[in-house]
This record gives sequence, structure tokens and C-alpha cells, in this order.
Amino acid sequence: MHQSEICWTWDELKAGANLRKHRVSFQLAALAMGDINQLSQLDTDSYEHRFKTLVCVENVVLLVVHTEPEIERYSGQLIGRIISARKAKPAESRGYYNG
Repeated sequence: MHQSEICWTWDELKAGANLRKHRVSFQLAALAMGDINQLSQLDTDSYEHRFKTLVCVENVVLLVVHTEPEIERYSGQLIGRIISARKAKPAESRGYYNG
């Protein structure tokens, strides 16, 4: 399944707060989730089943925290929720490029 087939959603208030704090929009994060070289790992720091994913867009590596996409009951569409997004720290960027 290609990431581009996933519909990414988010809370608008959280998106605004994220943009102010990290200067990364959830729209950009959703676009970046189409990166075929993305690296994901389960976020073990959360009570919720979610992932931390390193992606690259416009030559910038981002760390996107999101839920696992699920099939929407009525439409059959894959839907995931973006929780946060920020520019990756240097060590995280190295991890992305080193695979």
C-alpha cells in the first residue's frame, strides 16, 4: 500500500499549536508521509498505539508522530491521524540517511 493512498487527518487546534511551536504544518507532514524511504517505529512512550516516522520532504527530514492508518468502516479508505510533526534532530536525520 502506498502512503499516498492514505488520507491523513488531524485536530485543527493541535495543528495550529504544532505550527507555532515547531514551524512545521501538518499539511507538509501529510505530504512527507508519501516518502518511500520513510523509517517508522512504534512509539513506546505512548499509551496510544502510534508511530514515530522519519520522512524527508523538500530536503528536510521530519519526525512525524501518527496513528496507524485504519480502514474507515463506511468508505473503505485508509485513514491515519497526525499527532505532531517537527524537524528531525541531527542524530535522527543521520538515522534517516543511514537507514
